[in-house]
Amino acid sequence: ALLKVDGSGFTALPIAEKATELGDDLITIGTPADVDLGQSIAKGVLSGNRKVDEQRYLQINLAISPGNSGGPLLNDKGEVVGVIQSKLVGEAIEGIGFALPIEETLKSVGVQMVE
Repeated sequence: ALLKVDGSGFTALPIAEKATELGDDLITIGTPADVDLGQSIAKGVLSGNRKVDEQRYLQINLAISPGNSGGPLLNDKGEVVGVIQSKLVGEAIEGIGFALPIEETLKSVGVQMVE
């Protein structure tokens, strides 16, 4: 979702200029379960690049919850590399999450990067 926020002087998170590579450190910020847990940070790595039904996903091994969905996936420079999308849940499954790559996310909402 894109949000329109009234006001001025806001600073956007920078968008990463280069793609992430396997093993790159990644972090996310979210509000898991309750606002009292807001702004929780989780750290992990890019553990795979997956394609499902022609959609590319970044497979990540960091702890994510519904409160992270739609939030930024950041590299170690604080640049956005993706948007948290989902995780696998089930017996014997732990720590497998997915994010949409930022370049594909921007393209899908009609935003073009200016060089």
